[in-house]
Amino acid sequence: MKTNYLLYVLLMAFITACSVSEDTTRSKSVEPKTLKISGTLSKYIEIVDGDYEVSERTSQDVSLTIVALKPIPTERLKGKVPKLSLKFLDSKGAPISSIEPLILQYAGMQALRDLLLNGEGEEILELTTIFAAPLDKSDWNRISQFVLTSSLEEDDSDSESDTELDEETEEFEEVEPEEKPKTSKSKKVDKAMDDLELEIDKFSKYMKKNMPNNPIGVMAEYNKVLLKIHNLVESAGTDKESITPAQMSRMMIIQAKLMEFQQKLAEYE
Repeated sequence: MKTNYLLYVLLMAFITACSVSEDTTRSKSVEPKTLKISGTLSKYIEIVDGDYEVSERTSQDVSLTIVALKPIPTERLKGKVPKLSLKFLDSKGAPISSIEPLILQYAGMQALRDLLLNGEGEEILELTTIFAAPLDKSDWNRISQFVLTSSLEEDDSDSESDTELDEETEEFEEVEPEEKPKTSKSKKVDKAMDDLELEIDKFSKYMKKNMPNNPIGVMAEYNKVLLKIHNLVESAGTDKESITPAQMSRMMIIQAKLMEFQQKLAEYE
C-alpha cells in the first residue's frame, strides 16, 4: 500500500510543533565554511562572519545574520521567491549527506526579499529542516561547518517549473506550456491544496483578532482546523512519486505556517 505522502509531511509538522515544550533541546556551535552564499543571489548577499548555533528539539534550526552587498534589480524579483538552503559539513568540509538541508522559513522569505531590494543592512533569518526528525548521536557529533545556497523560484503555485533564474542573463525565458495535461489525481491534489490554504488563511485572521483576549478559544479552534486539514489531506490520497515540485513547495509553506501558529499558541500555555 502506498503512503499518503502529503499526510506524512503534515504529521511531521504536528509532531515538531507539539514537541516545542519538551525539555529535549541540545545545541552546538557551527561556523560557515565560507561567507559567500552560492547560487543566484551570490552577488547580493553574504553571511556575516561569526560562530552560529544549531539547536535541536525534533528538528534542526539555525538563525543566520545575512548582510546585503548591493540592491538586486527589481525586475529580477518579479514573480520570484528568494530561498536559502543550508547544508551541514563535517570538520573536514565534507557534506553530511544523511542530514536533510535546512530551508528558509515562510516568514523569512519576505524579510529576505526586502533586504535584497534595499541593498543594505542586515537581517537575522531562521532556517530549519523540512522533515522533523532528531539526529542520531554520530550525525550530531559530525556537524562542524555549513554552506549556504541561494535560489529564486517561481512565485506561482500552479506552475510546474522549479528552475532557478540564470545568473548570466537578465532575460526571462518563456516557460513552455505543459504538453501533458494534468491527471485527475494531480487535479485532486491541487484542489486539496486550495482548500488547505483557505483554512490556513481563515484561521490566521481568526487568531490575529482573538488571540489577545481569548487564547483558550483560539486553541480550541486550532484543534478543529488541524482535524479539517487532516481530513482534506487524507482525501487527496497520494504518494510521493505523484506529487509535483510545485505541489510540494505549496505543502512546505503550509507546514511552515502551521509551525508558526503552534509556536505562537505555546506562548499562552
